Amino acid sequence: MRLCRSRCGLILLLLWSVTDLDALPVVESVHTNHDTVSLFEKFELTAQVQATYDNAYDFDQVNVRVTFAAPSGRLSRIDGFQFQNFRDVGTTLRSEGLPVWKARFAPNEAGLWHFDLTAHDASGTTSATSGTFICRVGDDPGFVRSTGGAYLRFDDSTQYFAIGENMGWGSSRDPVADFRHWLDDLSTHGGNYIRTWMASWGFAVEWLDTGLGNYESRQHRAFQLDQVVDHARRRGVYMQLVLNNHGQVSTRVNPEWDNNPYNAANGGPCEQTWDFFTDGKARNLFKRRLRYIVARWGYSPHILAWELFNEVDLTDSYQEHADDIAQWHREMAAELVSLDINGHLVTTSFSGGGSRSAEAMWNIDDLDLTQHHYYALDDDALQVQRELILGHRQSFDKPGMIGEFCFTDAGTARSSDPDGVYLHNSLWASAFSGAMGTAAIWWWDNYVAPLDLYFHFRALSAFFADLDLLGDDFQPRIVRAGSASAEDLMARPGIGLRRASVAQFEVAPSGVITPSPVRAGRYLFGVEDVDRRNPPTFLVDYAQAGEFHILTGTDISGRPRLTVWLDGVMVFDEEAGAESTHVTHVPVGTRAIRVENSGSGYVRVVSYAFVRYQPTVLSFALQGKHTMAGWLQNRKYNWNDVLKDGPPVPVEQATLSIGELELEGRYSVRWSDPLSGELLRSDQVVSIDGMLILDTPAFTWDLAYLIRYLGADTAVAELAVQPEEFALSHNYPNPFNSDTVIRYRLPQAMHAELHIRDLLGQRVTTLVAGMHPPGWSQITWRGTDDGGQRLSSGIYFCELIAGSYHTSSKVALLK
Repeated sequence: MRLCRSRCGLILLLLWSVTDLDALPVVESVHTNHDTVSLFEKFELTAQVQATYDNAYDFDQVNVRVTFAAPSGRLSRIDGFQFQNFRDVGTTLRSEGLPVWKARFAPNEAGLWHFDLTAHDASGTTSATSGTFICRVGDDPGFVRSTGGAYLRFDDSTQYFAIGENMGWGSSRDPVADFRHWLDDLSTHGGNYIRTWMASWGFAVEWLDTGLGNYESRQHRAFQLDQVVDHARRRGVYMQLVLNNHGQVSTRVNPEWDNNPYNAANGGPCEQTWDFFTDGKARNLFKRRLRYIVARWGYSPHILAWELFNEVDLTDSYQEHADDIAQWHREMAAELVSLDINGHLVTTSFSGGGSRSAEAMWNIDDLDLTQHHYYALDDDALQVQRELILGHRQSFDKPGMIGEFCFTDAGTARSSDPDGVYLHNSLWASAFSGAMGTAAIWWWDNYVAPLDLYFHFRALSAFFADLDLLGDDFQPRIVRAGSASAEDLMARPGIGLRRASVAQFEVAPSGVITPSPVRAGRYLFGVEDVDRRNPPTFLVDYAQAGEFHILTGTDISGRPRLTVWLDGVMVFDEEAGAESTHVTHVPVGTRAIRVENSGSGYVRVVSYAFVRYQPTVLSFALQGKHTMAGWLQNRKYNWNDVLKDGPPVPVEQATLSIGELELEGRYSVRWSDPLSGELLRSDQVVSIDGMLILDTPAFTWDLAYLIRYLGADTAVAELAVQPEEFALSHNYPNPFNSDTVIRYRLPQAMHAELHIRDLLGQRVTTLVAGMHPPGWSQITWRGTDDGGQRLSSGIYFCELIAGSYHTSSKVALLK
C-alpha cells in the first residue's frame, strides 16, 4: 500500500504516523471550469484529493464520485478519474504538474444545479464537498438517440444523419494535429461522423506498457483523445469510439496477442486468446476499463456510440467460441448501460456482418446499431451495399450502416480511383438505401486526405439537410428507371467450394438482383455431389427478346454438363467447356431460368450475363408520404469503367416510373448535380392513378432529384409553372407487353387528342379527346383497341394533336 496525494504526488510514508494511514480521504480543493454552462456543454470539476491507494485506476481502492441534482430534483451520479496534464514540446508531450482528479458532466436541464463531491478509499468515505452552477439554454442538440426505427435523432428531436468516414488513428508524430486537420476538412464539407479506434498504437489506455488495470503509463494517450473529442465538438462531428480491435485478441489476423497484457505469457489471466471472453478476472478487468472510459469521455454528446469490438469475428477460433463471445457482448453492453448515465448508443462490428453468429449478436437488446464492413469491388458493389443495409434494416429493426468500405489497399485506391468515384457513388447509394448514414470509407489518412477528396461530402450533406427523415417516415424503395437503350447485366457469384445458401434470385428489369448474386455458388456441382449441389434459378422479366450467357472459368473437374431450363423446359444441354460462353436465347416476358450441372464433377462460373436486359441507369430512392428523393447513376460512371474508358457516354434522357403514391395531385421536382449541388431543372407534374412518369435532364455522371407533394391539382393550379412548349415524351416502358404510360405537355389549357395508329396509319384507338389543363399529363395504354381487344405485337404510333401542333412517337407492343 502507498499513501498518495494527487496534488503533490509524493509518497509520504516517512512523514505520516501509522495511525494516519487509517484517516479518511481529504478533499483539499475543488474548482470548476465555469460557473455557467449551456445545455450539454462540458461542466468539469477539478479536485485535489489526499487518499491512500496503490492504483489510482482501481475504483475499489480509490474513487471520487459526484452527485448532481438537476433543477427538477432528478439525481445523477458519476465517477471521477485521475488526470495528468501535458504540454506540447515540439512534437512530443511532457507531463505538466502533478495528477489531479476530474469529473465531467453535461447538464440536460436549464436552471440551477447542485453537486456533492465525495472521495472514497479503503479507510472510508469523506463528507461531501458541495457547490452549484447555472445551466442556460444553448444551441447544442444533445446526445444522439435511436428512434426505435432506422434513423437517429438528437435529444432536441432533430434528426442526425451520419455523413463521414473512418478516422481510426493519427500518426505517431502528432496525432492530435492530424485529427484537427482532418476534422476541419471533413466538417467544412458537411461531414459529421468519424469512427475512431482505441488501438494499441493510438488511443488505447491499457496495453503491455501499462500492465493490467493501471492506465498511468498511457495518460498521454488519454490526454490526446481528450483533445480530439474537444475538437470534434467544435467542428460538429460525432465519434463512434472503437474500444477493442480484433488484432488485440488474435494470433492470425493483424496479430497483437503477444503484446496483450491479458496474455498469460505477459502475466495476464488468459492462456488462450478466447479466454479473454470467458475468464472471470479478464472480464472484470475489462469492466474496470469501461468504467474509466465512461468516466472520462461519457460526458460528451460528441461520442456517438461505444463500439465494443472492431471485426470481432477475426479473433482466434471465432466460430468455435461464437456463443461465448455473444455472451461477452451481452454482458459488456449491459455494463455500459449501467455505467453510462447519458445512454450512449452501443454497437460492435464484423468483417462481413451477415453470418448467423452475427445475426444472433445483432439481436442483443443493448446493441443499438448494426453495421457491415464491405471491401468487394464487383460491378454490383452498390447494389450489394443496398442489400446489406436493407437486410439488416428488415431483420433487426435497428439503425445500421456500412461501417467500412473501400479498395483493399490504399495504393490501389490512389492509382485506380484518384478522383474518388467509388467514394462518391457509395456515399449516395448507401444514403438512399435506408442506412442511418453514408458508407464510411476506410483509407482516411493515405487516400481521402492526401488526394483531398472531402468535396464529395458537401452536396450530399446539403441534400439530406433538406429531408425530414423522421417526420416523413422515409422508406427505401426501388424506382423503375428506363432509358432509350439497354445494356448487359452481369451477375458474378461469390460462394466458393461449398454449398450456396441461396438458390433463387429475382432479376428486376431495373437491373437489381435480389438477393445479391454474390450469394450464388461460383461452382456448379454435378448430380453426385448432393451435399454441395444447389443450382440457381433466376426469375427474369425481359422487356425485349434477349440472351442468357454462362461464362465459365478454367477450374473444371470431372465431366460437367451445363443444362438450362426455361420455365421448366430444357432449352440448352451441352458439355461445359473451360473459358467458354454458353448462350441461351430468351423470349420477351417473365421467365424462370434454372442452371445446373447435369454431369459430374464441377465447373467454375465466372459470371452470368443477361444480355440487353437493364437500362443504362441505376436507381436508388427513399420515399416518404409527402416527399421522395433519389439518386440516378449512369452505370458507366464507376471507377473501373472510368479508369479504362474515361468519361461515360451521356444519358440523353431517362424515364422514371414512380407508382403507389398515396397522395394524388401536383408535385414539384428538383433535379440537381450530386457533385456540385447545382440545381439543374425544376418541374411540376401531376400524378395520375397514383403514378408519376418523369423525364430526366440529360446527364453524364449521375443525377439527384427531390419530389415534394404540393397538394390536390385544383388547389394548387395557380402554383403551376406555365410550360413554354408542347411535348410528347417517349412512353415507358417501351417496348411493353402489358401496359405503358404516355406523357404529354400543353403550354395552355386547350383541346387535345391522343390517338394510337398502326403502321398503315389507321387509327386503332383514341386515348384522349377534350379540354386539358396546361402542364404535364399522362395516361396508361394497355395495348387494346377501341373495343378493348388486345392488339397484335408490332410497331404503333402515338399521335398528339393540339391546335396546330401535331407530333407522334413510336410505340412497340410485344406479347
